[in-house]
Amino acid sequence: MATILDVIKGLNQAASNAYDAYELDEEIGLKREEGHPILDRRVIDGFRVRFSANKMIVTYQSEMRLKELDPRFQFENEMEGKCADIIKFLKKEYKNITK
Repeated sequence: MATILDVIKGLNQAASNAYDAYELDEEIGLKREEGHPILDRRVIDGFRVRFSANKMIVTYQSEMRLKELDPRFQFENEMEGKCADIIKFLKKEYKNITK
């Protein structure tokens, strides 16, 4: 059975694999992955992982235009979807790392 430290190290490695320098065959679900990297407007977004007691806290940060905050665009649902995509990626990457 894995110790708590082994689990934390695995999750940290999974989060670091999401960094731009890491070559992934799949997308995480971040806005910066959409569009052409040179021709389109680049979006700054990302996430970080931290641990507090027995909880893992995932923080997502992104820049947005004011019109994207309009209630008709379902902002909260979009953010929940982004967080769900990030968590799904972390789980899959953790399983690949720890086997």
